[in-house]
Amino acid sequence: MSKFMKISCQRCNPKEAFHVPIFSEKEKQKLQHLNRSSPLYAVREIKNSYNISHRDAKFIVSHLNKQYDTCHRCEKPLNGHEYTICVACNSLNFNWNV
Repeated sequence: MSKFMKISCQRCNPKEAFHVPIFSEKEKQKLQHLNRSSPLYAVREIKNSYNISHRDAKFIVSHLNKQYDTCHRCEKPLNGHEYTICVACNSLNFNWNV
């Protein structure tokens, strides 16, 4: 059974935390690949594999950056942390180096 963490995005809704599984490196690679080819399939994979809500799965996929250390929203450089807030637009980024 996967462990989970609660994460919120200051830009989307700072008062609401979402259920996010703690992903292994292999899982991160798979999800990044799916997200690049079809975000819909990435949402479905997360939802089915981790038994979380569609809303939480969509939150995860919408915050995955497509390029490491570049904000998914404004494309400004990030600080290298795995889960980080962009200083330019205040958006949460799942900044996975996979």
